[in-house]
Amino acid sequence: NRPSIPLKDCLDQFAAGEQLDEHNAWYCSTCKKHVCALKLITLWNTPDVLVLHLKRFTFEKCPAIDGRLIRKKIEERVDFPIDRLDLSPYVLGPADPEAPPIYRLFGVSEHMGTTANSGHYTATVRNSEDGNWYRHNDSAVGTTSGDAAVTGGAYLLF
Repeated sequence: NRPSIPLKDCLDQFAAGEQLDEHNAWYCSTCKKHVCALKLITLWNTPDVLVLHLKRFTFEKCPAIDGRLIRKKIEERVDFPIDRLDLSPYVLGPADPEAPPIYRLFGVSEHMGTTANSGHYTATVRNSEDGNWYRHNDSAVGTTSGDAAVTGGAYLLF
């Protein structure tokens, strides 16, 4: 049983700078030179509805099929909050006190299977009227909890 990864660690990794080397140098129009700059991906603001895509597949060579690449499933569980995801530490733009970047999860798309070429998708969603959580698996729908969606199959967070 592998340890889970906090979503905060994923967000921190996303926001971490990448030091460019001499093979990927950036051209500075001020000094007119190629420099080993620090590349950052940052958020200026956030949308009303946030969709987070958790990378669940990686390319690996498969010896069974002449070393061709297959997309293998990443099974590690990512722990994400159900009721309060605060993106304030990751937003560089001006803060809007009327609309802080705090999100409440209302849906999770899940993938079951070992590769991107096979498997099954399900969804766990929060009903906006009664606040209850429901698991959708083809034509079957049943009650559940938001915590039940925090699995190694969670793929898209809404």
